[in-house]
Order: sequence, then structure tokens, then C-alpha cells
Amino acid sequence: MSSQELSKETKKIVKATAPVLQEYGVEITTRMYERMAEEQPDLKALFANTRNGQAERLAGAVLAYAQNIDDLEELAPTIAVIAKKHVNVNLYKMTALFFCTYIHQFIFCLTHHLGYGFHLGLHDT
Repeated sequence: MSSQELSKETKKIVKATAPVLQEYGVEITTRMYERMAEEQPDLKALFANTRNGQAERLAGAVLAYAQNIDDLEELAPTIAVIAKKHVNVNLYKMTALFFCTYIHQFIFCLTHHLGYGFHLGLHDT
């Protein structure tokens, strides 16, 4: 993990997503999982059970991140639990490519709600 600080501009962009995440977060994450299954059928089994609350948990985590971007230490205990869970289950031997796909799909679905102009700033964050 890099110790590099986020720029003020990046923090501003992330904070600006909070109202959309508050209102549409579950819709965004649900659609993200659907798109991942559609575009990468080999991942379908991994996300077949998103009705177990995974979309809600992810939406809540992303919202908390956006709301606490100025004080990420506040989220450290929660992030530790999430990281441990992902390491313990080693879901499909997650690779950097998997996480790139995951982020791409999330940004795509978030952009759908924010509009394309907003996407230009998100892309670099």
C-alpha cells in the first residue's frame, strides 16, 4: 500500500460522490455485479449470490469511504475486517486484473448516475 497522500482534488471528487452513493449506492453496486457476471461469465459463480447482502455491504463501505475521505483512520477497523475476509476466502484467487475489472465496472455504473462529465475526474482518481 502506498503512503502517498490523496490530492485535494481527488478528495473533492470522492466527497462529491457521497450524495449519489447515499441515494443510489445499492443500485450502483447491484448493477456492477450484474455487469461483471455478464461481461465475465467465469466470475458469475463468484457473484451469483449477491442477494446475500453483498451489494448493500459494498455500497455502505464505499459511502463510508466517501464520507470519511479526510480521516481514513476512522475506517481502519472496518477496512481491516474487509481485507481479512477477502484474504481468508481467497475468492477465485483474485488478481490485479480482477480488481481492475471490479473498479472499472463500479466507475462505469457510478458514472451512469453522475453523468459523463463527472467520469473524467473519476477516471484519474
